[in-house]
Amino acid sequence: MILPDDAPESPIKQAHALQEAEAHSSAQPQNPPPPAYPGYSSYQQGNPVYIPQPIPVPRPSSPIIVNDFEPAGRRFIRAFIYAILIYALVGLFTGSLVEVASLNRRRFYREVDRNPQNRNRTIIEPPPHEHWPPSEPDEAYTRCVTSHLSWSPFNNTSVVNFLLPVYSKLTYVHSSGSLSRGDIEILLDPQPVDDVYMRISVTAHDATDELLDQFQVCHVSSNDNRGVVIRTPERKVNNVPSNFKFSIRVGLPAAVGGRVLDLDGFRTILPGFHHEIQDLKRAVSFDTFLLRSQEASVHSQGLTADNIDVIIENGAIMGEFRAAESITMITKNAPINTQLQLMNGGLNSDPSKIRLSTTNANIASSVTLISLDDGAEGGSYDVMATTQNGPVSLTFPNAPLSSKLKVLADTNNCGVTVGLHRGFEGNFVLSSNQYTGVEYDNHAEDPYGRGRKRFVHARHVGKATTGSTSWGLGNSDSQHLGDVTLHTTKAPVILKLL
Repeated sequence: MILPDDAPESPIKQAHALQEAEAHSSAQPQNPPPPAYPGYSSYQQGNPVYIPQPIPVPRPSSPIIVNDFEPAGRRFIRAFIYAILIYALVGLFTGSLVEVASLNRRRFYREVDRNPQNRNRTIIEPPPHEHWPPSEPDEAYTRCVTSHLSWSPFNNTSVVNFLLPVYSKLTYVHSSGSLSRGDIEILLDPQPVDDVYMRISVTAHDATDELLDQFQVCHVSSNDNRGVVIRTPERKVNNVPSNFKFSIRVGLPAAVGGRVLDLDGFRTILPGFHHEIQDLKRAVSFDTFLLRSQEASVHSQGLTADNIDVIIENGAIMGEFRAAESITMITKNAPINTQLQLMNGGLNSDPSKIRLSTTNANIASSVTLISLDDGAEGGSYDVMATTQNGPVSLTFPNAPLSSKLKVLADTNNCGVTVGLHRGFEGNFVLSSNQYTGVEYDNHAEDPYGRGRKRFVHARHVGKATTGSTSWGLGNSDSQHLGDVTLHTTKAPVILKLL
């Protein structure tokens, strides 16, 4: 009998096979069974065996600490405090910059008391250029040249002329803008129109038609004042010829009969203009004469006025000046080399004054003192010269008898030398951390013609020298006639009694 493969086994065989399997499994070690083969037998289909895998357990992580949230009010207060601190620091820094930038522009005609042992420096400085008046109040334009068609061509130049009345209360010439440059000459007109008009001519050198169209030259008036004003663009102008400049010529008429032409006021405000004044001292006299410029010099061959003010920034002041009341000369970074004459009405008059000031340059002036008193005696004079990093040299060759002279000369890092006229009587104080001394001639003759001997009393205190000089022993008036104070550092101070 043949049985097929899929014929079921008999119950007895099945029970017997089950017993053998249990006995075999009890004899084997209890190891995990190998993975089941997923395939199928060639003669019999099997079922896949599931093998359980361990489930991964996540490792506990570090605990997260959550801070308490800062209230909004506290955060606002802290930010506000930080803002105040930053604002204060920025303000201090900005203020320091402004302070440094304006250090040399703070003081104008400020004088302080000076004690050689404990003193503050006296500094006289020109006012800033931007504060100079651009025009007169209520200024009206009488005639303006605004186009190249209105200029008169002459030898590569363009010229325009104006006639102004001589007897105006103030005659002025002003210039402004980026093209303000050139020179001005003040002289006696060799071809005057008449004796009541002055001729002011303005010449533009090497100017193209396009350049002439960019500025204007005007004859202006304001009340009793007359002037000529040059206005050029404030912005920088391109393609300006290198030789371009203005030349201004002020021609004054000579007075009839050889008299002195007595004028009221004359003023220039001309930045970038060199000033040349011809010899006018015997022909023209002004009540006030004021020159202002910058980056240019002033030279005078002879100027006479009651009050003379020459105020320059970075320009030399040179020449001869004569005044009845005051002379003020102020510059910076440039020398002052002048011959001055200062007049006064008499011993009981208010002092006539000279003020000379510069920085980083020397002052060298000869000062002649003149009395307008009928007896040519007396007079009161006050002279001050200050600089920094430059020497001071003053000489007083002549002075009226019995005149009163006060002199103050101050610098640093350079020497001071002052020579006084023979008739000087008064006190002196010389101070420096170097040498101080008085030089004089024991055999000098009495300038009063009384045959008296000159007495000089000097006392040295450290490196300072104080004392007095007089003609004749016990002259009680000498202490009221003069007072000289000279000071420097790191250089000698010498007083010479001529």
